[in-house]
Amino acid sequence: MELLLHIWLYYGVFSVLLMLFFILIFGLHERFRGSSFYKIVQCDMCLNLACYFNSWIFRLAQRPDTGFLLETLYYNHHWIFRFIAFSNHFFFQTQSISIIILCFYRFSLIKFENSNKFWSKWYIFVYLAIILYSVAINLPVAYIFHPLIYNETLKYFVDSKTPLDEQFVFSCHLVVCTLVYFLTIVTLGTLTLKNLRIRFSNLNSRQQKEDQRTQEMMKRMTIIVAINTVVYLMLIVWEFTVGLLFPNMSNDMQTNMMMCVSDMLSFSMPYTLLFCDKNVCEVIFGNFKFQLRSGVTSIIAPGSIT
Repeated sequence: MELLLHIWLYYGVFSVLLMLFFILIFGLHERFRGSSFYKIVQCDMCLNLACYFNSWIFRLAQRPDTGFLLETLYYNHHWIFRFIAFSNHFFFQTQSISIIILCFYRFSLIKFENSNKFWSKWYIFVYLAIILYSVAINLPVAYIFHPLIYNETLKYFVDSKTPLDEQFVFSCHLVVCTLVYFLTIVTLGTLTLKNLRIRFSNLNSRQQKEDQRTQEMMKRMTIIVAINTVVYLMLIVWEFTVGLLFPNMSNDMQTNMMMCVSDMLSFSMPYTLLFCDKNVCEVIFGNFKFQLRSGVTSIIAPGSIT
């Protein structure tokens, strides 16, 4: 358990710094400023950062070896635990819709000519709408989100006992939302591939060469969105099958595993960009190579003169 906490901390700190670096460079570097894709990625990263920071009180509270650290916070600021109970489900909605937005963005670039202009102008409002939607969709079942309870004898937090009727309502709500999100992602992916084939099959050889840059961009974007989508689907599969696959697993272990899968979703984007996005690699590693070569040249040059 101690090892897992250190992994969460060190991996999380490095990933947070990497995400902040990307958010900064996408906003400042001229190669990224004009692209609506990187603006959307910026918003997606900001949501995932907020989700990660939100999860830490829950992580500490659910662990027997760290729960006591939050005892004072529990008694003096109990509203925080009520907020966390709601925000856990809020961020599930925001992450789900953000994945859908990335999929729809990829589809719209192929289907609509002025798509890039639209996203460059309205992307902030789209993500504000995601936040409002995520609040609204959870309000009807907000009474079910009971905060954790601190057990003074055991010195750690335990789950509130939710009545069976409330469990049923919440399960139905979660299943319906998840099913709609899953079908939307699959539908958008199918339509994107279909329209992509139609678009490039109608081009002659000269147009195909001229449009090669667009094809490469769409290929990179497809890889990035696909990886993010697969990680999201892993989270869904884990959430719905863990009880069936591992019926004897303790609640603590289920929570720890859920946090690990959640971190994979929250931090998948920066690593995907780092290894799969040509623009990012050229800007970061290209500058590094240039500086390295410049340093070597300055060392060798004096020797060549003598």
